[in-house]
Amino acid sequence: MAQGLELGSPVGPKRPGTVNPPESHAASSGGSFIDLAVYGFVAGIAGIACLLWATADAWWPGTLLLFGPRWLIGLPLPVLVALSLSDPRRRLLTLAFGAGVFLFFILGVRGSLPTTATGDLRVVTLNVAHRDLSVSLDHALATWDADVVAFQECTGPLAPKVDALVGLAVHRAGGLCLISKLPIRKTAQMTRSSFDAVGGAGWAVRYELETPSGAPLHLMNLHLGTPRDGLWEIRYGDFSTGVEALRRSRELRTAESERARRWLDHVPAGRVALGDFNAPVESRIYRAFWGDLVNAHGTSGLGTGYTRFNGWIRARIDHVLTDGDWRPIRAVVGEDVGSDHRPLIVDLVTNGT
Repeated sequence: MAQGLELGSPVGPKRPGTVNPPESHAASSGGSFIDLAVYGFVAGIAGIACLLWATADAWWPGTLLLFGPRWLIGLPLPVLVALSLSDPRRRLLTLAFGAGVFLFFILGVRGSLPTTATGDLRVVTLNVAHRDLSVSLDHALATWDADVVAFQECTGPLAPKVDALVGLAVHRAGGLCLISKLPIRKTAQMTRSSFDAVGGAGWAVRYELETPSGAPLHLMNLHLGTPRDGLWEIRYGDFSTGVEALRRSRELRTAESERARRWLDHVPAGRVALGDFNAPVESRIYRAFWGDLVNAHGTSGLGTGYTRFNGWIRARIDHVLTDGDWRPIRAVVGEDVGSDHRPLIVDLVTNGT
């Protein structure tokens, strides 16, 4: 036996050109597919966010996105995270960026830190959808413990209950109700001709309330028009009619917001505007006419702040806006009380307190 030849060693020289078997392409192909899915998803998320903020209420695809079930866009995210665990440093960092864009720029999540400060004034706005509340009105008012409660679509069985309240200042006009612990000094209803002239259906009532300090609080309760008809037409298959309805709705809603904001500006700063704007904050109509005011949930809320619930669709279209001496410190969406909207409860303080 030749010296150095061990038992089991291959016999004979290695054939020239022989190499180890190539690695399987399956792993590399799978990795490439995951990379493509991850980067494609994040690019798509960024594109959708740009579409939403650039075209919502200006172009019908952006409007569909504005009022559609946006949460569905994020469904691939947990699957991609699971697939990316084999390469966490690169893929997961990319997905983390996409998740941030999705949460903050598509879902509208806000993350204000909780505060223990006590507000000077609590206001509540709720579209009651022409219904009675699922709890007694007295129970709802006691639960909210608000100084001012503004209802929209306050008709039907709820209206006489509002009128019958004792010990509170009450005003009702055009489907808008105001219930106030503060004395109402003045009221002014925006003339219907301002809205009728453009074919709109919006309502707005302005109040001067007397605060405990004696200073006036100028507050406006409003309910602006909705693009619902056009959205329904598209949802049920009549695409061309729906797109045209959305175009007409955009013109009417723009005119309504322009007139309502100009009317609010008749009173000095230190104002609160609250109600059903039928426009999320991403809407170009909202940003053009209301975006300079402080949005309570935007600065003092936590989470998505959705106030409108319709099947799979969630939207934040009810707002409390302030300027001047009043600023929000807490904004919370209340429990369901029988409407397809939820109450938005906001604590306000005066500057310098």
